[in-house]
This record gives sequence, C-alpha cells and structure tokens, in this order.
Amino acid sequence: MQTLSEVRAADVEYLVRQTMYTGYQWSSLIAPPAYIVYIIARKGRGDLSINKILRATWIGGFSGAAISGGGAYMGFPLDRLGILT
Repeated sequence: MQTLSEVRAADVEYLVRQTMYTGYQWSSLIAPPAYIVYIIARKGRGDLSINKILRATWIGGFSGAAISGGGAYMGFPLDRLGILT
C-alpha cells in the first residue's frame, strides 16, 4: 500500500508532465512565426530556410517544456504536500 506522500508525489509528477506537454505545444506553435519575423526583419529573406524554421520549432518546444515544467514544479507547495519533509 502506498503512503499519502507517495500518492501526492505521483500527482505532482503527473501535473508537471502535463504542464511540460502544454508548454511544448505552445512554444512549438509560437517559435516558428516569431523566428520568421525576426530573420526577415534582421537579415532578409536570403537567410531563411526550412531547416532553420524546423530547428526553431524544436528549440522552442524543448525550451518551452523546460521552462513550463520547471515553473510548474516550483509552483506546487511541495512542503505542504509532505514531499519535502
């Protein structure tokens, strides 16, 4: 049988995982248009390629997952849940 702190730890893990997934989705949607606007404004159309746009999608997604997951993990009251006691 699991203890209450193990159950709560599993809940926090699930919520952080869901937040990371949502952060990855949103960042993957926002990063390519932002990158395209940045490149066209700074360097012109000559430096724009499909490979660079796809790279911006991956980098944006991974960084969005890391930022949102870290923020979600730090946002949960872990000491009140009994995880950090």
